[in-house]
Amino acid sequence: MSYFRTAILLAALTALFMGVGFLLGGQTGMVMALVFAGGMNLFAYWNSDKAVLRMYGAHLVDPNQGRDARVAIAADADGRAHHEAPLAVHRRPTRHAG
Repeated sequence: MSYFRTAILLAALTALFMGVGFLLGGQTGMVMALVFAGGMNLFAYWNSDKAVLRMYGAHLVDPNQGRDARVAIAADADGRAHHEAPLAVHRRPTRHAG
């Protein structure tokens, strides 16, 4: 259901963008707004994971140094624990009370 709601939201925002483009530039403005909205959606699709990781201050965990239980569990769950392909696991810094 959440994918459906996301698709509806993106379609509604694209339609709004196209409506404004039509008001500003007619049919050409509407097509330009559609292309621009599509480009923004693709950019967001490809970069949203990196943005969230940056927002939380996460860093890449090196599998050769200090593999703790959570990294090992993630590697096993991913099915790459015994393969050559490295697993990209990120960890956000912990905040200590005190």
